[in-house]
Amino acid sequence: MHRQVRHLRSICDRRDARIMQFIPQRLDRVHRLMKREQIETLIITRRQDVQYITGLYTEPSAVPVGCVIVQGAMPQLIIPDEMKGGILPGSVMGRVHTFVQPSSESKGLGHESAFWDEVSSVLRQAGLS
Repeated sequence: MHRQVRHLRSICDRRDARIMQFIPQRLDRVHRLMKREQIETLIITRRQDVQYITGLYTEPSAVPVGCVIVQGAMPQLIIPDEMKGGILPGSVMGRVHTFVQPSSESKGLGHESAFWDEVSSVLRQAGLS
């Protein structure tokens, strides 16, 4: 049994390493496009796009996740507090911010007030609000 677990971890570690090796290039490309188009800030809320730019993998669900990208800075990942324990060091690119998700939001209502309050906080910290 332990051999199977180690093998599965090894497969996951290799997959994560392959994903993470391209993240800096993707972020650089996003920053170049933002500069060219004179976009100061991006707020990304689609799960697949958050994964593409930060490496965060989540199972498809209604759990709100997002990312704030400020021109020239690392991504600011915004996730529910209960997800933070599942993120291993080095498995995502960017700073992780959490919010407490009320139980009504965990039933599929999506990106609600607690999420957007944290987005506003990140924007204020970046001097953009």
